Amino acid sequence: TLGDKKFDLGTVKGAHIGWRAKLEGVMYGRQLTIDEVSSHEQCAFGKWLYGPEAAFVRTLPECDDVEKIHKQVHALAKQVVKAQCLDNNREQARQLLVEFEKTSNRLFVALDTLFHAKAGGKGAAQ
Repeated sequence: TLGDKKFDLGTVKGAHIGWRAKLEGVMYGRQLTIDEVSSHEQCAFGKWLYGPEAAFVRTLPECDDVEKIHKQVHALAKQVVKAQCLDNNREQARQLLVEFEKTSNRLFVALDTLFHAKAGGKGAAQ
């Protein structure tokens, strides 16, 4: 967890893993609209990250990678939904889903790096 208002990194990772399952469902006929995929600022993690309780986290250089990769994860999720549900392009959706998974894994590494940077710095993570 990071900060005075604790945020559980396991919860962040779990939510993004949950989206992997939703996107796999899209590949097998589940219908979603692009609007059902939240933006990187509107998911629970984004609301915390861009809220006042995480202001100190945003000052860490490691946060830059988290923000960039997190934004990519959400963009890829929207692209998967568009390719499969709107464009009916299963092959493109499958390729985008693979990229989504790779990018999600990079996000998890960046989150761990951010956590350890905070834990090693002033005001250690709890």
